[in-house]
Amino acid sequence: MVNILTMITISLSMILAEATPTRRDIPQCTAASLLCCQSVLPASDPVMSTLLGLLGIVVLPVSTKCGVQCDPVSVIGLGGNPCKANLVCCDNTSLLPIVAIGCAPIAISL
Repeated sequence: MVNILTMITISLSMILAEATPTRRDIPQCTAASLLCCQSVLPASDPVMSTLLGLLGIVVLPVSTKCGVQCDPVSVIGLGGNPCKANLVCCDNTSLLPIVAIGCAPIAISL
């Protein structure tokens, strides 16, 4: 027979257990979302908002950076940094090569 005190202790432990959240300040960038974009503009930019409007896309917040004319960059090729424009990591790449949404600049230190 299981000791009642042991059962209460285990039950209280499970009830009072609290998961510790993990803070992620460093953005995660997969190889598929690493891009070289000719231009990176906020969604509020007149040119970008026109392009997004033509594509039927609403981007919020309007401060979200979007890349235009983007090409995927090979992680293997980063040593020589083949991107002569804007090297970025983007959240949404489903409309490549026209536009990528949610882009953040990537700095490469050699």
